[in-house]
Amino acid sequence: MKIPLLFYELVLTFAAIVAVFGFVHIFLPVDPANSNPIVFRVESGEGSYETAFNLEKANLIRSRASFFLYVIVTGQAQKLQSGDYLLAPGMNAYTIIRALASGDIIREYITIKEGWNLRDIATEFEKRGFFTQEEFFAVTGYPTVDYREKTALPRPRDFSHEFAFLRDKPLYVSLEGYIFPDTYQVTANETAETFVRHALRNFGANLTPELLYKIEAQGKSIYEVVTWAAMIEKEVRNFEDKQLVAGLLQKRLEEGMRLQTDSPIVYIRDGNYYKVSIEETQIESPYNTYRIYGLPLGPISNPGIESIRAAVEPVASPYWYYLSARGGATIFSRTFAEHLAAKALYLR
Repeated sequence: MKIPLLFYELVLTFAAIVAVFGFVHIFLPVDPANSNPIVFRVESGEGSYETAFNLEKANLIRSRASFFLYVIVTGQAQKLQSGDYLLAPGMNAYTIIRALASGDIIREYITIKEGWNLRDIATEFEKRGFFTQEEFFAVTGYPTVDYREKTALPRPRDFSHEFAFLRDKPLYVSLEGYIFPDTYQVTANETAETFVRHALRNFGANLTPELLYKIEAQGKSIYEVVTWAAMIEKEVRNFEDKQLVAGLLQKRLEEGMRLQTDSPIVYIRDGNYYKVSIEETQIESPYNTYRIYGLPLGPISNPGIESIRAAVEPVASPYWYYLSARGGATIFSRTFAEHLAAKALYLR
C-alpha cells in the first residue's frame, strides 16, 4: 500500500515543530537580559519532575515538561544533584541541567572587604582553593601595570559590551576599583571569570540612577569617580571625613597642587604597611601623587558605596592638609604649620 505524500509532509512538519519547540524551551533562556543569580535549592531525594516544576515556578525555565523530557531522553535525570545553586533567568535550560548534573553547588561565602585591591582578592581566592592569582589577573589585568607599555602580561578582559559603566574605563588599566566589596556566594566550580562577572553586576546594581545623575551633572566620568573613591577609601574611615578629604583633594587639584597622598605609594610597592618614607615619595610611577599632578593612573583599591558617594558628594572646607592619627581619627589643618604641629603631636 502506497503511503500518501501528504502523510510524509505532515510527519516532517510535526518533527520540525517539535524540534523548534524543543530548541526554544531548552536552548533559549527565559530572560536573556537578566543575569542576576538567585539561590535555587534542590532538596535531597527530590525527583527530576519536581525539580523541573520548581525551576518553572522560579521563572528559571520555560517549560517543566520540556525540561523533564529532555533530562529523561538524555539520561541526565538520575544525575541531578541536591544542594543550593546560583542560577539566573539569563541561563538556558541546557546550562542549568549541566550545573545540576555536575553538582556546581554553593560551596561557601567569601567576603571582599572595602578597600581590598586585586592582590588581596586574588590571594583570598587562591587560599580558599578556587583559582590562582595568575588566573584571576588573566581576567582582571595585573594591578599597577600600564598596558600602554610593552609587556607580556595578559591584558584585562574587556567587559564594556556587557556593562555600560565600564565604557569610559581605559583599556590599558586593570579592573581595579570595579570588584565591588560584598559577601559573595561562591559555587564549587567557580572560575575567575564567573566571579568577576558577578562582582561587576553587583557594582552596576549599586551605581544608582541618582549617583549616575550626580556624576554626569558634575561633568565627571565614572572612571574618575572610582579613582577618587578608591583613594579616599584607603585614606580615611568614616563618611563625613571621606567627604571632607574629597573636597580638600579636589581643591588641591583645582589649585594646580600635587595631591601628595600616601595610599597610592602603598599600592605600588611590596608590603601593606602605611608608613611612607621620603625615599618612597620619589618612586617613578604614574600612581605616585607626590611626583605627578592630578589623579593616579587608575583606582588603587576597590571602594565601597560610601566612598563612591563621598567622591560624588565632596564637602568644601577651609582645610588644606590632613593626617590619620594612630587611633584612626582624621586630623585636619588649615596651614602647613598646623599640619606639621599635628604630625608632631599625633604621629610621634
